[in-house]
Amino acid sequence: MELKKYKLGELLSKIENGAVIKQNKGAKGIPITRIETLSNGLFNRDKLGYADIEDPTLYSDYILEDNDLLMSHINSKEFVGRTVIYKKQANECIIHGMNLLRIKTNTKLLDPEFAYYYFQTDTIKKSLYNLRKDAIGQSSIAISDIKNMVVAIPSISIQKEIAFVLRCYDRKLDVNSVINQNLEAMAKQLYDYWFVQFDFPDENGRPYKSSGGEMVWNEKLKREIPKGWNVLKLGECCSFNKRTSSGYFNHSILYLDTSNITNNTIDELQFLNPLSDIIPSRARRLVQEGDIVYSTVRPNLKHFGIIMNPDYNMVVSTGFAVITANWSAYRYFIYQFLIQAATIENLSTIAQSAVSAYPSINTSDIENLDLVVPLDSMIEEYAKTACRLYLQIDANYKEMKSLTKQRDELLPLLMNGQVSVNSYRS
Repeated sequence: MELKKYKLGELLSKIENGAVIKQNKGAKGIPITRIETLSNGLFNRDKLGYADIEDPTLYSDYILEDNDLLMSHINSKEFVGRTVIYKKQANECIIHGMNLLRIKTNTKLLDPEFAYYYFQTDTIKKSLYNLRKDAIGQSSIAISDIKNMVVAIPSISIQKEIAFVLRCYDRKLDVNSVINQNLEAMAKQLYDYWFVQFDFPDENGRPYKSSGGEMVWNEKLKREIPKGWNVLKLGECCSFNKRTSSGYFNHSILYLDTSNITNNTIDELQFLNPLSDIIPSRARRLVQEGDIVYSTVRPNLKHFGIIMNPDYNMVVSTGFAVITANWSAYRYFIYQFLIQAATIENLSTIAQSAVSAYPSINTSDIENLDLVVPLDSMIEEYAKTACRLYLQIDANYKEMKSLTKQRDELLPLLMNGQVSVNSYRS
């Protein structure tokens, strides 16, 4: 494969900073990108800001278009230079905000999807890293330096073929991600029907509360619950931080930090070898099948999940409360209770009043939560369905890890011509 050298600026039709617009704290106004919108190599719509404007046409030059590239050119040293591609959905209108560069390619010379993957290679990441200028707390890269970078790329036709192969991996990853979201939603929906709305099947198979099932007043909760149900403290149904390491390891570990899991999705497990890597002092908590990890810092950020089939050497941060159900069937019931919006709001309120440098809770705050507990037979019935769902989620997650590894190994080989698209397909 023949590679031709260019200055990057020769391959671009536009590279510019975003609009300087005041942003609302709430989700009101016109969506606008922030540094946080670029996360894990993706354009994350959940981390958009909102511009304090009513008429987006006043900023028409800043409205994102399909296949725009966004680069973080002002960030921490670790993240400066990271780049994502924007794929427009339906009729959405999103403004390009400050502190991110918008890059448009000259599509006759540089395919935008190829460019996105090219920016993910270690070679380009290292080049961008070396262009940075450091200041206190952040680094930056000048537009002029980016435009002067020398790159070597194949013909436009080969670029499109390479991008197609890599995009197939990403589409399969997207499919698995959507499947997992749907499986999570099914587990939550069933929990809500049975244990929040109290419309579990009665002895005749009808929804209990909607069919006139007997409800009794609970003085502690100041509301009605189904007859025969109890109210317990969560700590009566589970234990906390049962297994803790001394912090000294004679083998490699897979370390989960609090920021690396959100809504039961792990984006990274750090492989650390004590012979060559510095093991974080917070790498102390040990987990087992069905344990729940729940970050004690800023509960509203939803850094929690349920651990299925953990590797023997998995270690998690002491920033988690590791919650082990006293009975295995209870783990899914307890997990769903902990991720309810009302529970998160309750714990977030407690965290805001904490006397510490940041909003946080203690394990005792979780232990003292009031839990409405049905008959064991109902929890066991729920567990049968939930277990199947979470095992499938875990299987999909492991497939995604494998696909990501394959894609990342193939990426540099396709880019430098060591593997051709034709040889890959054969």
